[in-house]
Amino acid sequence: MENEGSSSSSEQVKLQIKFGGQTIPLSVSADSTVSDLKSLLQSSTNVLPRGQKLIHKGH
Repeated sequence: MENEGSSSSSEQVKLQIKFGGQTIPLSVSADSTVSDLKSLLQSSTNVLPRGQKLIHKGH
């Protein structure tokens, strides 16, 4: 029973963000929203969330 409550909240998604020739490794919670991700990216890229375009590549 201990794992029931913590299984979804502890899952992390590992991302590799490419921006300006750099690769930024990032890990976010599986239940994070796109808005959460954009807010995290703002501190690394200095691009406001409304100016960000996210493109998915991979599986």
